[in-house]
Amino acid sequence: MKKWQKSCLGGLGLLLVASVSLPLFLVGIVFLNALAGHPTKPLTGGYFLLRFEEGNPPNYYVETRNKNAKDIRFENGDAPHIDGGGVFEGTIKEIGWNENWILAWVKRLSNGDPNGWYALNVKTRVISGPIPESELKTNAEFSKIKTLPSEVVFPSRTLDTKKTVLK
Repeated sequence: MKKWQKSCLGGLGLLLVASVSLPLFLVGIVFLNALAGHPTKPLTGGYFLLRFEEGNPPNYYVETRNKNAKDIRFENGDAPHIDGGGVFEGTIKEIGWNENWILAWVKRLSNGDPNGWYALNVKTRVISGPIPESELKTNAEFSKIKTLPSEVVFPSRTLDTKKTVLK
């Protein structure tokens, strides 16, 4: 084999490696950017608040990596569609938690489902709600949980939290 043939074959091999490696590299970069674009804040019991920066203002969802996620139920026995809007099936406007409960004001994704306050019992994995505001003040457990707007609990890189007014 002549010297120029070897260099062409070597160049062809390099081109082949680059054509396979470059797409994999680009997929890796896209995947890492996707993770970086959706940061999370730990809550309790394996649940976390996910900030989805694609909207303005960003949307927040309660998600879980808990192996028992399939056991989460609403009081009526329905299971949430966790892949759509998190465990509450909606965006979180205000949130608070302790070791037993995650309390959130949820704007439900389905127009047929009522917006309002929902509570996730971390131990039983049962979601109650919507809960009337009056019950939040009179319920012994809920009344001890301080709630704040999602953007205050977990500020966005693009949001000026100094302009946010707390209740």
